[in-house]
Amino acid sequence: MTETTRTKSAKKPADHKPANTATVKVKYAGAEFEVPVGAASSARLLRLLEKNAIAAAIERLIGDDGYDRLLDAIEDGFGTDDMEKVAEFLGKALEAAGAKN
Repeated sequence: MTETTRTKSAKKPADHKPANTATVKVKYAGAEFEVPVGAASSARLLRLLEKNAIAAAIERLIGDDGYDRLLDAIEDGFGTDDMEKVAEFLGKALEAAGAKN
């Protein structure tokens, strides 16, 4: 019987399985936040973004206390709690959350 390519290829070790995590860590303005994996496809989150409810979307993403920590970190890092920096964090967080799903 002929040996197939599959049987010839090296076996992957069991430790090469993807991590089964529910969150991904996002660092921004010197602070670290945990964002749920798959958040980028959350219908409720996307609905808030469609309504331009950025603060509510961030709170849904990292929690009420997370939003306050984000504003504090932005203020400490950049001198003001600029909404453009909040939007920049949101983009990074959604990119990180979407990359793992």
